[in-house]
Amino acid sequence: MRRLLSDDAAEARGWIREAVLQPEPLLLVDRVVAQGDDWLETEFEVPRAGPLLRGDDRARVLPGTLTTEQAVQASELLIHALRGPTTAEDGVPVLTRVRHARFRGLVRPGDLVT
Repeated sequence: MRRLLSDDAAEARGWIREAVLQPEPLLLVDRVVAQGDDWLETEFEVPRAGPLLRGDDRARVLPGTLTTEQAVQASELLIHALRGPTTAEDGVPVLTRVRHARFRGLVRPGDLVT
């Protein structure tokens, strides 16, 4: 398994960009904070302003679809760590379904999603 933890933030961000093929501002994984043989834990700090947030200034929240996308991107990063870079000949492993998801609360600007 490829180790994705690094004290060098630029190096770690490069690994994330290599594995998760989303442009800014839709890249929703900031860093890997812990990693085991077949798991990893990521963090995403919700920006205080920008196009990702919905609602008026007093009640801005990150939409649930983007909260789910953050989890999908973390799974994409885990697949990359386990298998390495994939090519078209390898096929593209994907997370295909999220069942019975429940959100515990609203995600607001400045929140840290783990």
